[in-house]
Amino acid sequence: MLIPKTAGCGVLGDWAKQNGCFIPWTGTAQPGDLVLFDFKGTHKWRDHVGIVVAQTGDTLSTIEGNTSVTSDDNGGAVMRRTRYVSQVTGYVRPKWTDALTAQKALAIAAAEVGVKESPAGSNNVKYNTWYYGRTVSGSAYPWCCAFAAWVFAALAGETGIEKEETCMATAKVLRNGSQGSAVKKLQILLGGLGYDVGRWGADGDFGPNTLDAVKRYQSANGLAADGVVGTQTWTSLIG
Repeated sequence: MLIPKTAGCGVLGDWAKQNGCFIPWTGTAQPGDLVLFDFKGTHKWRDHVGIVVAQTGDTLSTIEGNTSVTSDDNGGAVMRRTRYVSQVTGYVRPKWTDALTAQKALAIAAAEVGVKESPAGSNNVKYNTWYYGRTVSGSAYPWCCAFAAWVFAALAGETGIEKEETCMATAKVLRNGSQGSAVKKLQILLGGLGYDVGRWGADGDFGPNTLDAVKRYQSANGLAADGVVGTQTWTSLIG
């Protein structure tokens, strides 16, 4: 397995050390790494976890669960964040099976950006429901690590929702100007195959970047490069 199914940052860190997947904070992060944060700056505690999109110098771009919509505080939603290496305890580096798997994991995580607790402050989100197998209420269940585990389970097709979402998406013909969850599914598939769908990733908006990615995919796979995603293109993408 790439990472264990756990809702505990400490458990994740211990597993990484036991399995040769732990990179100290002084190392360089790679896209798809899980980053364990110590907001006290001692590089010892494991307060929070995110998924690394990129590292630039001492700055990390991440996607994180259980993060405030309006600030860097805990709680609220899946959000993109900018963090600093000075806040890091270490990184968990999955043993990827191929070069594209990390990109696929990041595409799945990016598609979740904006998902919020409902009601706010309840910690009732689909990642906790998946992890605990029941609806979670109250504030006793932080879910940053449950979100990370969900992303990797979704990558392996183990969250129980992929087939339903795919069937709903593939029933639709998409083209430039289309919007919604089916477009987001398309963008996740394209992004996972290495096609650039634009700066904002899987945002559900079929714009020029997604159109270009579709045409390039169609051309590379013997399909009419018309930019329209119908039955043949869906079938090719899903395999």
